Amino acid sequence: GTKTLVGRTMTADDVFQFAVTEDGEIVSKGTSNGEKIEFDAIEYTLDDVGTHTYTVSETTEGKDGVECDKNTYTLNVTVEDKHDGTLDVDVSGADPKKLDFVNTYTAQTEVTIKAHKTLEGAELADQQFEFVLSGEISEPQVARNDADGNVVFDTIAYKAADLVGVEPDENGVRSKTFTYVVAEVNDGQPGYVYAADQPAVVTVTDDGKGTMKAVVAYDASGEAEAAEFVNTYRAEDASVELKAKKVFEGGTLEDKQFSFELVGEDEQTVETAYNDEEGNVSFAPIAYGYDELVGEDGTFEDATYTYTIREVNDGQRGVAYDKNEYTATVTVTE
Repeated sequence: GTKTLVGRTMTADDVFQFAVTEDGEIVSKGTSNGEKIEFDAIEYTLDDVGTHTYTVSETTEGKDGVECDKNTYTLNVTVEDKHDGTLDVDVSGADPKKLDFVNTYTAQTEVTIKAHKTLEGAELADQQFEFVLSGEISEPQVARNDADGNVVFDTIAYKAADLVGVEPDENGVRSKTFTYVVAEVNDGQPGYVYAADQPAVVTVTDDGKGTMKAVVAYDASGEAEAAEFVNTYRAEDASVELKAKKVFEGGTLEDKQFSFELVGEDEQTVETAYNDEEGNVSFAPIAYGYDELVGEDGTFEDATYTYTIREVNDGQRGVAYDKNEYTATVTVTE
C-alpha cells in the first residue's frame, strides 16, 4: 500500500505504523517510511486451511499536528491444500496492492489585521471613516473606526495547506509571507485630507510539528501595532462682503459722489468705499482664515467681529449728511 501526507511534505521522521488483524488479533505489522507501506509476511500451514478475514488499519496515534487515516480495508484470504505438498492462497476483497492511507497535517493559525485613525483639526466620530483590506485574501474586508480611532478587520485564518510547496529550512520550519493593503475610502467629506494606503505583511511559520504562527508587520521595524492613518481637517477660509445703500433726496446721485467708512472694533478704518449711480455701496470682501481661528489644542473656535459703517462728511455744499452709524456683526462658525 501507499502512505500520503496532505498539508506538508513528508520527512524522514514521518514513520507510521499499521496492523493486519484477524478476530482482533494482530497477525502482521506494517511500517511506512515515505510513501511505501511494507507488511510482515503471513505464513500458512495445513492448520490454516480455510478462509481468513483480515482488517488492515493504521495504528499510529496522531501527533504533532498529524491526523491519521481512520479508514480500514477488509481482505479475504482462502488457503487451500493442493494435496501435492503445497498450499494455494487466493485473496479477495480489497486489493492488497492498493491499501492507501492518507494522513492530514492540520496545523493552523490566525491573525487580525488592525489600523488606527488619527484626526488632526477636528474631533473623530465613531464610524466616521471606512477602510478596506485587500491583497492575498479571497474577498476584501471592510471596517470602520471607533471613537478612539481603532479599526479591526475580521480574523484571517491560515492552514498548513497554505504553505504547501514551501521548502523547510534546516530546522524543518516553513515560512511564507502574505501581503495586504489597508486603504482608507475617500468619501469626499469636505475639509478632510485623506491618508495614503498602508501595507500589512503577515509572516506565517510552521515548525512541522503542529505549531503555526502568524505575525503581522505594518512597517519596516515591525514594531507598529497597527497601520497608522493620520488625517487632517481644515475647513475652507470664509469671507463676507458688507454693503450699504445711499439715498440722496432732493438731488441726482452721481457715481462715487459720497464715501463711506468701514470701521473695525479698534476704531481703525478698514476700508473706504463709494456709492454707484444707483446708491449701492460695496466694501471689499473681508477674509477669515481657518488657521487663525484654531486654538492651541487644534479645536476651531467660533469668532464674532463687529464693524461700524458710517458716511464721511466731506463738506459738499448744500448736502445734509446722514449721521447714522450702522453696526454689522459677523459671526464665523465652522
